[in-house]
Amino acid sequence: MYPRRTLRTLLLFSLASLLLGLGALGAGAEPGATSPLVISGGHPDGNFQAVAGRIRTRLVQAGVDVEVRESNGSLQNLAEISNPESDVAVALTQADALYQHFADVPTADADLEVLADVGRECAILIAGADGPIRSAADLKTVSGATVAVGREGGGPAVSWANLVAMDPGYANAEAVTVDAMETMARIKAGDPSARAAGVLLVQRPNRVSPAVQTVLSQPTHFRFVDMLPTDIEAAKPAGEQPAYEFARVTIRSVTVQTYCTRALVVVSTAKTTPEVRSELARVLLENERYIAPGE
Repeated sequence: MYPRRTLRTLLLFSLASLLLGLGALGAGAEPGATSPLVISGGHPDGNFQAVAGRIRTRLVQAGVDVEVRESNGSLQNLAEISNPESDVAVALTQADALYQHFADVPTADADLEVLADVGRECAILIAGADGPIRSAADLKTVSGATVAVGREGGGPAVSWANLVAMDPGYANAEAVTVDAMETMARIKAGDPSARAAGVLLVQRPNRVSPAVQTVLSQPTHFRFVDMLPTDIEAAKPAGEQPAYEFARVTIRSVTVQTYCTRALVVVSTAKTTPEVRSELARVLLENERYIAPGE
C-alpha cells in the first residue's frame, strides 16, 4: 500500500499526464474545432482588421474561440490561408486579389469559399494641387511619375499591380512602397523628386483616413484625382474576372470618380469543420450591419 504522500504524488502525475495528452490532441486538431479559429485581418488601423475584430466579437459571444492576427493585407492573407502549414482558416481579401490568387494557385478555388461581401474598397488617387498629375491618365505620360502604394502586399500595391496588368501604359509611373503621409509631406515641402508623385489609397469610400483628411483640410496643396473608365484600357485583372466597378464616391462634401473592388471574407474548407463554417455563416448573415457598417 502506497504512503499517503506517494499516492498524492502519483495522482498529480497522472492528472498532469492526462492534461498533456489532451493538449497534444488539441494541438493536432482541425482549426476551429478544439484550437482557436484563426482569422487573418490587416493593418492595425485598417478596415480589414476592424472587420475581423467585429467578426471575432460575435463569434466569441456564440462560444467560438477566435484569434485575430494582423497582416500586410490581401496577399499575405491569401498566402496564409492556402498554406497547409499555416493555421489561418479565415481571411479578409480584396476581390481583385482573390481572383488573381485563383489564377496563380489553381487548387485554391476548390478549397476557399466566399462567405461574405463586407463592402466596397475604392481606389483614391491623390496628387499635388499644382503638380503635373491632373488625371489618372497623366501617370501614363508624365516623365518621372511615381505612385506611393504603401506597404508591399497591401491594398494599394495589389490594385496598382492589377491596374498595370489591365493597362500597361501605367508602367510609366514607378510604384514605390512609401507611406502616403511621407509622400504628401514631400509634395507640400516642394521636394523636386515628388513633384510628379501620386499617392494611391484603397479604402472604404466614406473613411476619412489621415491622408484624406489632409487633402480635405489643405486644398491649396493637394487634390483628389478622378480615375475614369476612359483612363483605363480594361476593367478586369489578369484573372479575367469582373473585380472592379466604376463609381462616384463622396468623401464629406467632395465627389470623386474612381473604381472600386469588394472586400470579402473567405474560409478554408480544409481547415474548418462544417459546424464551424455554419456558425461563421450564421454570424456573418445575422450581423451584417454590425460587421460592415454602411458607407
